[in-house]
Amino acid sequence: MQGRIEVNPARGIEVSPVKKRKAIALDAAQLHALADAVDPRYRALVLLLGYGGLRIGEACALRVSDVGLDGKVNVDKAVNVVNNRTMAGEPKTDAGRREVFLPEGVRLELTQHVARYCRRDDLGNVDLAGLLFADEEGEWVNRNAFLKYVLKPAAKKVGLDPALRTHDLRHTAASLMGSAGYSLVEAQAELGHTASTMTAHYSHAYDAGRRRKAAELDRVFREAAGDSARSSTGGQAR
Repeated sequence: MQGRIEVNPARGIEVSPVKKRKAIALDAAQLHALADAVDPRYRALVLLLGYGGLRIGEACALRVSDVGLDGKVNVDKAVNVVNNRTMAGEPKTDAGRREVFLPEGVRLELTQHVARYCRRDDLGNVDLAGLLFADEEGEWVNRNAFLKYVLKPAAKKVGLDPALRTHDLRHTAASLMGSAGYSLVEAQAELGHTASTMTAHYSHAYDAGRRRKAAELDRVFREAAGDSARSSTGGQAR
């Protein structure tokens, strides 16, 4: 219709910007307290997330055969919840296909977990094709239920931030890797991140190590500067 004026009903309405939630990184003592507080069936899962940095979907998709005797974990799949159904799929990114090297303590926790909770065949042997982590019914762990009924109650029990999310355990792993001396590149490989994402989200966790390395670089600088000064004065430093 000619002469019709279109009016935007949303014009003039101010929308407050959504404040991005700050990620939570636990220290090692808090992580272990959390692992102690969950149902024992999920203890090894919490420690794997907190030290290995796997995404919850990646961890829930693991089979027993994905964990080597040397503690190396093969990550090449993930599960997601769609319409409250857990379904297998691909990792989030190509970088998500990776091998994760676990601390020995976590490897031992996984060994004990397999012996206690993983499915066995008719001969009583552990089924290597079975799920590494399964719920009480032997099915994939539903990550939404895990957060609501396992992780949050345990966090409350030990006095941790009630806003704790499962993904915060991945942030925890990045922080612990940084404190252990991992470089950004090394942690990037463990976490399955692209370089840009790793730098944007986790670089602050590596500040202490970077400062130590900057101090070491400063030592090199001062030694070289001293040699240069001695050379310019015929061997006499000013």
